Amino acid sequence: MTVIDIGVAATDRDLHADNTSTYIVKANPANGSGKITKIELYVNQNIISCRIGTMEQVSADVFTTRDYEDLGNLAAGYHSIDVDIGVKAGDYIAIQFSAGRLEADISGEGYWYHAPNGANQYIPCTAETFIFAADRTLSVYGEGVTLVGYSQAHIID
Repeated sequence: MTVIDIGVAATDRDLHADNTSTYIVKANPANGSGKITKIELYVNQNIISCRIGTMEQVSADVFTTRDYEDLGNLAAGYHSIDVDIGVKAGDYIAIQFSAGRLEADISGEGYWYHAPNGANQYIPCTAETFIFAADRTLSVYGEGVTLVGYSQAHIID
């Protein structure tokens, strides 16, 4: 087994991102295939209906959800949450929520975002086009393990 990591450190940052979009963090794509077993995030203001997942980059700004979990409502502050989310090397971590704020900065490799269309959020999605914003980062990180012969029904090839 090898440790997988994805995303950036979940720390208290200078700014915040609000609930107007689904976000995909560009920095630190998954370094292996297997499953994410722990998510860390830093909430700026109570989050409602948080959903987190892994995204496959289909082409430049087009993404498909590989796997996801509902985390529910989260109070402000640091969170470390056990999950079981399928991931492949090169995937990115994504997050959405219907209310609240996540810690963010105007530095880093950037993120892709997609504003909601009515009640439609974008975890899950299939071949959806996102908009890229440079010099941004979010406090969302995941780690897990690669497993020899790992097979999981919800991993999409």
